[in-house]
Amino acid sequence: MSAQPIFMHGEDCFSLQEKINTWKREFEKRHDGDINITELNGESITSEEIANTIATLPFFSEKRLILIKNFLTEQPTEEQKKLIPRLADIPDTSVVVFYELTPPKKIFSLYKHLAKTAKVYEFESLKPAALNKWITERVIKAGGKINALATSYLAEQTGANLWRLSSEIDKLISYTNCTEITSKDIDLLTRASTESNIFRLTDQLGQRRTAEAIKTLNELLESGEQLPYIFAMIARQFRILIEVKDMIRKGLNRQQIIDRLKANPFVVTNAMAQARNYEPEQLKRIHSRLLELDTKSKTGKIPYLATQKNHYLLHIEKLIVEAGK
Repeated sequence: MSAQPIFMHGEDCFSLQEKINTWKREFEKRHDGDINITELNGESITSEEIANTIATLPFFSEKRLILIKNFLTEQPTEEQKKLIPRLADIPDTSVVVFYELTPPKKIFSLYKHLAKTAKVYEFESLKPAALNKWITERVIKAGGKINALATSYLAEQTGANLWRLSSEIDKLISYTNCTEITSKDIDLLTRASTESNIFRLTDQLGQRRTAEAIKTLNELLESGEQLPYIFAMIARQFRILIEVKDMIRKGLNRQQIIDRLKANPFVVTNAMAQARNYEPEQLKRIHSRLLELDTKSKTGKIPYLATQKNHYLLHIEKLIVEAGK
């Protein structure tokens, strides 16, 4: 009977890579070093070479670990198809692991084959509650301390990019010298994510600080963000504010709103505070203007071309001025 291959993929490539590293360390412990670990790069390997490697017996050991990276995302479908029949005869001595650091297309024949025949590990992006838990555990494991509020704040500042979060946590622990990490420490050392800056912009609008909001908009542009993305994030934030305002009016508490929106607790807490700056009619008016701009940009009435970016920017700035009235 053929040995079962292993297939790892998903959006959370940080956790996936950590899993691979853990398997390598454990295999080295059990099988006296890395002599029977073979790593193949999908960018430069063929299906024939993979099949030959799988068939090779281990060197003075019971098992070989064969790690095949990004074969599904780097090789054409025809090359992938050639490998499928060769996977029917994996010897018991070979532990074969396919792993993709970029989510592969599910329509590929090899993807479908592995999804049916392999032991699959899918690494999905962490939801807000799981992300906060991951941050807390990561900080504790590294010898640091962090409270729940600072945990949510760090998640909001950086987003769900675990590569960046890991780096920021190491930096914060080093700076605080293992004392408790606070929101002030995060402000001092962590560059805000686009989402955080968008929140700052809408907060400035809610407090009628129009000049500051336009300055924040230009800071986002200077950081390399594109106007359509900034516009989409502004629209998203106002949708959240409308939903939060409506839930507050209906008498829902903070935890109920978090559960309904399935959002980061820090996002909801701040949206609840921010929503107090807006009257329902004002939010409706802003949302209506956002829909109008969205329609005009998608139908070409507000062009977004390399030579006409200022025209689009002018409309967004006009929206900010109107929203701040």
